[in-house]
Amino acid sequence: MIGIVGGNGFLGKRLSKFLLKKRIVHKTIGRKNCDLKIDFFNDNPDQFKNLNFHFDTIVNVAALTDVDYCEENKEESFKSNVLLVKKLMNFFSSFEKKPNFIHFSTDQVYWGRGFQSEGNGSYGNYYSKCKLLSEEEAKKFKSVILRTNFFGKSFSKKDSFTDWIYKNYKEKNKFYAYGNIFFNPLFVETLLENLNLIIKKPIPGIYNLGSKNGISKSEFIKNFSSNLGFELNYEEIDYKSSFSLANRPFDMRMDVSLFEETYKINLPNLEEEIKKSIKEYTWKSSIKE
Repeated sequence: MIGIVGGNGFLGKRLSKFLLKKRIVHKTIGRKNCDLKIDFFNDNPDQFKNLNFHFDTIVNVAALTDVDYCEENKEESFKSNVLLVKKLMNFFSSFEKKPNFIHFSTDQVYWGRGFQSEGNGSYGNYYSKCKLLSEEEAKKFKSVILRTNFFGKSFSKKDSFTDWIYKNYKEKNKFYAYGNIFFNPLFVETLLENLNLIIKKPIPGIYNLGSKNGISKSEFIKNFSSNLGFELNYEEIDYKSSFSLANRPFDMRMDVSLFEETYKINLPNLEEEIKKSIKEYTWKSSIKE
């Protein structure tokens, strides 16, 4: 059985739907709107009484990801992004048969230029610092740690990057697109297919998991809208640190060769991934489920 910690968020909901399609038994775990309502910061033993079955794998997708909010609310960020991982690891490692642990990190631990390998992680804001600290907690138990970024339709309350683009189109809003911020995310379904490989054969370590090549956020928006066949009212500008409270990395492109070599696969390029995502934004699927 698979346990999904953070099952009420974007990735948790997508993962649950994915496993349901694959007929893989799983339970979502979280404080609300999950199969198992558990608050790992609450020591009340009654909430653990329904854990009378064995988890083969725990996937942690819970995180506080609002970068500016984390910068202003450091204590809450540390609790949600670091202490939660520590509590999860300690709790599930106390089981007689310890489950495998897969922890989701972020591409925002890369602050250099060009495609970054796993040994180059660093931080420039409090969110990225917390994510690196969470990796240290996960490494204590030989976990699989995934530094990644992804896009696709969200079934949670929070819009995804492509939801935001599509919403601006539908509402005829003018917006800005950054030409100097680079990344190489995966379409969420591709991410989940690769996660399924990891679940079947977990090989502990830190891995970059993204598309083969990277583009700017402005190029992504242009490519996405072109594939959908509509024109957006946006202006390309360069991002400046003064635009937000917290610093942002300018180049989050990841070298994905270690994951490819370890799992003997070839990851797709980003243009292919954008084309895969288009079917989620046709008129039939434009309303969130």
